[in-house]
Amino acid sequence: MSESPPPSPMKIMQAQLLLKKLSKAKKKTTKSAAKSKPAPKEKEATENSDNEEGEGSDKENTEKSSISWVKNPVFTSKLLSIIEESLQYRHAFGFKVPQDAKVSSTGQTATKTGNSLASALFPSSPMPIAKLRKAVVARIRALKSDYTKYKKELGTTGHGLVIEDRAQEIKAGSAISNVWEKMQARFPWYIRLHLLLSASPIYDGSGVANSATPLNTSVLGTQQLARELSPEWDLDAVDDSFHSDHNDDIDNFSETHETDTPAQTDDADVFGPPSVHAEVNSTPTPSLSPVPAVPLVISIPAMVTLSAPAALNVRKRKDPFEDAKALTESYLSVRVETEKIRAESKRTRLELTSNKDLEIERLKATQQDRQHQHELAMMDKRILLAQLEAGNVRGSGSDGYNHGHGHF
Repeated sequence: MSESPPPSPMKIMQAQLLLKKLSKAKKKTTKSAAKSKPAPKEKEATENSDNEEGEGSDKENTEKSSISWVKNPVFTSKLLSIIEESLQYRHAFGFKVPQDAKVSSTGQTATKTGNSLASALFPSSPMPIAKLRKAVVARIRALKSDYTKYKKELGTTGHGLVIEDRAQEIKAGSAISNVWEKMQARFPWYIRLHLLLSASPIYDGSGVANSATPLNTSVLGTQQLARELSPEWDLDAVDDSFHSDHNDDIDNFSETHETDTPAQTDDADVFGPPSVHAEVNSTPTPSLSPVPAVPLVISIPAMVTLSAPAALNVRKRKDPFEDAKALTESYLSVRVETEKIRAESKRTRLELTSNKDLEIERLKATQQDRQHQHELAMMDKRILLAQLEAGNVRGSGSDGYNHGHGHF
């Protein structure tokens, strides 16, 4: 049997390249499979699977507690009792605090406060305190959520009947009755939650209103007077009637006094009390008042003749342009006065400066004059000194000549 020829070097290289490609493809497949593999699911507590009420908020907690709140409603009742008796817990977890009560600060953080509440609720629980705290906080959050949900289902009427202890007035078979029956079976803490949350505007919106809230405006209603019941006054007719009545009264009054009373020539009697004869003889006129006549005659025409614009001193409201003009004028006047004061001070300063310069020039001239006089005096002294020196030299020279001449 003949042997097959050995493979060529080219075929060996092709086989090696093929093996390398296969190994690379295998590595890529392994990595992609590892990435696409789903992560293992975390364990979930089985006790919360049958919770239908108040456990919606518990689902938000990442760590499920092993406390069955539905199977043990006494835990919830005890939790609410602890919160109701402690002002610190009320304040820390957002519940109502009485107005006259003063909450003293304990200085604890939210975590420490939650641990304290969990320890008070479960004093002998083997669970870690952190897990108990999370379970208690989640339960409080669930109770608030369930209270809001049931309050919305009851509506305003049902909620009012329940909190006023008039649940017996709820009609059987109505929507409110169905909600109330479900609440009695699954959420018997509704009234207690209302007492704890009634002060918060988040859960009690009776004191909150907006632009769309209807208002009871019946208290603002007043009896509107009909326009036709109010008479239309004719001012011209009223003035004419007043003038005519007034003139008639003046004529009647003057005639009565002219015929029944003696003539009065003294001014003092005019403004004085009426005489005895006038009181006896004068007959009373129904249209006249018992006050003195002259003051009335003088004052009434003055009042009648005044026109409405003259009688009423109405202050005209200034126009904005007039205000701006007045403001501008006042500003300009102040500016002019300021410039005057500034110019006056500048002029005074210049006068002082010029006077000072003149004084300096005068002093300089005086000094130069005195220096010149001093130089002249010194020059005279030098001349005199030179003359004296010249005279001495001349005198000494003549003495020597005479002495020499006498010697020879």
